[in-house]
Amino acid sequence: GVLVIGNDQNTTNADRTALIVLASDGGLRQKVTIRQTGKGDGINLSRGSFNFETEPSEAQILTISSNTHWRIEIPEGVNWITLDQTSGESGETSIQIKAAPSSTDALRSTSLSVLYGDAYDKVEEFTVSQKGLTSIYLETDESVSSFESVGGETVIHVESNAQWFAFIPSSVSWLHFDSELDSLTSEGTASRIGSGDLHIKCDENSTSRDRTTGVVIVAGSRSPKEVVVTMEQIRDGSILPLETSVGL
Repeated sequence: GVLVIGNDQNTTNADRTALIVLASDGGLRQKVTIRQTGKGDGINLSRGSFNFETEPSEAQILTISSNTHWRIEIPEGVNWITLDQTSGESGETSIQIKAAPSSTDALRSTSLSVLYGDAYDKVEEFTVSQKGLTSIYLETDESVSSFESVGGETVIHVESNAQWFAFIPSSVSWLHFDSELDSLTSEGTASRIGSGDLHIKCDENSTSRDRTTGVVIVAGSRSPKEVVVTMEQIRDGSILPLETSVGL
């Protein structure tokens, strides 16, 4: 005869087995093993991409449906995206994605990985993009700064609606940014987002020559703006010219 065996759906991730024993009236026995595969680790993302305006007004929602645990990895150095949750278990989870206001005129975009499974060895990805500023302005409160031979410090005020970078030429060793007050990205390079002050220190000039250089300030990448502030220092033994005014 024919023996028909039915089975229920396996809603777990793991395979499962069952043992059936067939016995006859004469005492014969036969073992039959039945194996059913699991449905495996699975995950579904409600959206594959998210696009933000230059100044986002609200968060966007990513819904993750999964039958296993998962975690989201944000690429190193990407600090303009925040998630209110980066890991979870099986079930349905809603995640708020927020983007900081853009500080550049260029489009920025990155991919985030969702790792899942027992060993987190499976991956899905989604992208987050943001529009850049439509226009950038950059200006300083002075175009020339002068130092006496003994050196000193000066403050340059920068007005901008974007992230800007200030550079001292690598060949110039007598000017320095203030590492305690300025955000330095590398030696001779300072950066800030929006308006703020730039603090510059000048060493003593013990040579017999006046010296001059320029501090270059740049904002934007698609349509960059640039300002050059001239730095002057008189030679040892000289004095700066006096500014006089005469009233009649």
